[in-house]
Amino acid sequence: MRGHTVSKSATHKDSRARVRKLAFPLSILALAVFVYGLYGFDGVLLRDYSIYLYGGQRVADGVPPYAGVFDHKGPLAPMIAGLGVLISQVFGWDDIYTVRGVFFATACLTVAGVYLLGKNVFQSERAGLFAALTFLGFYGFAQPASSGPEPKTPMVLFEVLCLLFATQKRWFWSGFFGSLAFLVWQLMGFFPFVTFLLAVLRPRGERFGAALRAAAGISVPLLAILAYYYYHGALKYLLDGMYVFNTTYLVRGSFNLAPLLAGTAGNIILPYATMLVPILIGLFVILRLYTRRPYEYRFAPILVTLPGPILWSIRDFQLADDFYVFLPYAAIGFGAFVAARLRRSESPRVPAALLAAILLVVAVGNTFEAINSSAAQRLTGTTVTLPVQRAGAEEIEARYG
Repeated sequence: MRGHTVSKSATHKDSRARVRKLAFPLSILALAVFVYGLYGFDGVLLRDYSIYLYGGQRVADGVPPYAGVFDHKGPLAPMIAGLGVLISQVFGWDDIYTVRGVFFATACLTVAGVYLLGKNVFQSERAGLFAALTFLGFYGFAQPASSGPEPKTPMVLFEVLCLLFATQKRWFWSGFFGSLAFLVWQLMGFFPFVTFLLAVLRPRGERFGAALRAAAGISVPLLAILAYYYYHGALKYLLDGMYVFNTTYLVRGSFNLAPLLAGTAGNIILPYATMLVPILIGLFVILRLYTRRPYEYRFAPILVTLPGPILWSIRDFQLADDFYVFLPYAAIGFGAFVAARLRRSESPRVPAALLAAILLVVAVGNTFEAINSSAAQRLTGTTVTLPVQRAGAEEIEARYG
């Protein structure tokens, strides 16, 4: 009888632990839905976003990316947009809002992923929480979250999941999501490469299995894309769009450090002004990990992947979305910084609650035009909204057919 009671008690404790384990990420997800939802879904449909939207409409019609609408980035973003269009057709919804809803969902999931990444890398729930709250305040990422489709929004989700699963040594899923990030933007191929490298460098007893799982995870999305293009008889378009155009016809101009640094600063300072201090502190914390001894594997995925985006940014940094790839690093770095300071406090609850409230106020405050008018102008260049654009398009159609 006593054994039965102990068993029931242990089961009850396990259930509570599982609920608690899910409750925090789900709470973060709900908070992201609330904050990002405040921006609304009526933001202007920018030229680049319209390309991905139209590409998604063509995908829904059975025409693969590159074959119908050409863009030199990977094919996955218009395919995700195509998923949104298909959903809109099934339920009779507006296709633009549905596509934006799909990309909005990836943005919200990214915040929950950042929480898990910070928690796992720094082995601190508090570090994960403050990483997520910090990420919510990144205006340059938050504003297009519901006013896209911004192609790099799902890319950051895949990047975060790739790093998270690499930290946990779940090689298949790390390779899988790293491969998805590559299919959004070719330069993210560095992430699945690092996953495979870390797997190969495991101790001899686990090396083969780790490398095999990583290779399988990387291969699944790539083979699925190849099969999709083969089915549509469009493999040549895939090769041209993913590789040939970028290596043969895309001219980036000569390298000039001074204008590059000036442009980079302008595209970081304004869109991320309200969180500039946490960004700088967070990146500094990550850079300090390179000198940390003794070596701990949990930092390896972060430290080995970071040089790739840095080196590319030195060569070519154009817009605020080029900084997206660094945002998870900055967020978890600042989360770790806060957690470390709170550990030294005799009564950490009060300062923790105060700082969490400040970060949340900043994130919500970013949604007010009066606070971020300069940043909004930098990102969109206009105050026109989607309903105004539609009214103009309908007027043109009515006048000229």
